[in-house]
Amino acid sequence: MLNILEQPWLSTPKSGQLVDLLEAPQSFTWSFPEMYGNHVFKRDAELALKHSPAALKLLRYTDSLVLQRSVVLDCESFQISEGSYFRENMKGFHGALHRLGNNQFKTKVPFNGQYDVTDKPIYSIDTDWPNGFGHILLDSLPRLWALHSAPKDAILVNTLAHQEILRFFLAALDIDPNRLHFLKRPVLTRDFYSADASFNRKEWLHPQFWEIINKIKSFSLRISSIEPKNFPKKLYVSRKNLDTHTLSNEDEIEKIFIDKGFVSIAPEKLPIWDQIALYSQVDEMAGTGGTAMHMALFGKPNLKVLIMSSPNWFYNADTILSQGFPSRLCHVVGYQPDFTYRNQSPWTINKEDVKLGLEKHFGY
Repeated sequence: MLNILEQPWLSTPKSGQLVDLLEAPQSFTWSFPEMYGNHVFKRDAELALKHSPAALKLLRYTDSLVLQRSVVLDCESFQISEGSYFRENMKGFHGALHRLGNNQFKTKVPFNGQYDVTDKPIYSIDTDWPNGFGHILLDSLPRLWALHSAPKDAILVNTLAHQEILRFFLAALDIDPNRLHFLKRPVLTRDFYSADASFNRKEWLHPQFWEIINKIKSFSLRISSIEPKNFPKKLYVSRKNLDTHTLSNEDEIEKIFIDKGFVSIAPEKLPIWDQIALYSQVDEMAGTGGTAMHMALFGKPNLKVLIMSSPNWFYNADTILSQGFPSRLCHVVGYQPDFTYRNQSPWTINKEDVKLGLEKHFGY
């Protein structure tokens, strides 16, 4: 007899029932940002070359035990369900479920065998990395495209840290925020619904994702407290108040942009709807790599973006988000003493490289 408390777990070959399907988008030319300054970590440079748009599926699974951080067990076999979020390696920052090979998986999600039971269907909008705002934006929201095809009483299971922001996004999409269910411990359900994300932050973006983004943008503009006359045309997004992944010389870099007419903001001090409203109206946007710069996806089609990146924490998602808008994005890459992959230690950037990026990308 299988012991559900013992790991590693195997994955089940049993597939879910197809409920909804969006065809793969037509292929298009994969455009790359201009790069100035230092080189990026080799793994990120290789990852940025991937581009394989796919069809989107909504699948229904029966008799599922739903754990935190998008780990799902098939209750018939006590094996990992296809409805889980998979990754290929065992590095600590790579989420909750890891492939060991030979069809074996381990999870970091604590599980003592206890769980709740619900008679309601479950629709997952969870992510394997729930503490970061960027994972709401790029992992959870893209899974909502098929909610209309799930039962109307389905609860939206998640373990996301930023619940108020998530509630705002749902309201903007005309989804009742009261359908949210924060998963404190595993729950057993007869019907579990898992939708492919319409944005794959490692490889591609399905055109359907823009429908979600445009609804949120329109809603934010309607409720923003910022007067239209006060929207700047040039925006510098600062991280200098944050204590991770710090750009050591950001004060002098920020001044370069302010001298060129950019208005500097600290996004963490603004409501999310005011942030989105600001991003939606600017013509030029610059800042250091991080979630705030992903918000450029709320911008105009002709928005030009300059991102200053650490060499070993380079966000491929920004390259993907910029697709379809030629010349929209450029990167200026800095320097970091500890050149190890995904290191969040302080880094610096050469002022002359930044000025070159300004000149080439914005024409200053």
